Amino acid sequence: MDSRIALRVELENAISEAGCTLSKLQQIGGSHIGNLSDILRREGRLRPITMKQLDTLTETLDLPEGHYYDLYLAECFFNNRLAVPRMKSFLIRCSELGKTDLVII
Repeated sequence: MDSRIALRVELENAISEAGCTLSKLQQIGGSHIGNLSDILRREGRLRPITMKQLDTLTETLDLPEGHYYDLYLAECFFNNRLAVPRMKSFLIRCSELGKTDLVII
C-alpha cells in the first residue's frame, strides 16, 4: 500500500475509534486542521498533509506527539520530487521529539 494512503487509513481508523466526526474534529482542532475531507480523501489527487495539520490532528485525537511520523515521510515527496518545506518541517519535528531513527539514512 502506498505510504501516503497508509497514513490516511491510519488517521481514518483513529478518528473512527475515537467516535468523532470530521466536523467535530475540525471544531476541536481549529483552523490548523484545515479541510479534513480533502486531506483524507484517498481517490484522485492526494492533497498533502502539513506537519502542523498532522500534529494538530494527533493532539486532537489525544495520541502521543509524533505518533504518525513513521508514515509521514511519503508526504515530503510530490510527483517524485522532494517538497523541501515539508521535509524541513519533518526533520525539525523529528529532532525536537528525539525521533532520530526516522531521519538517519
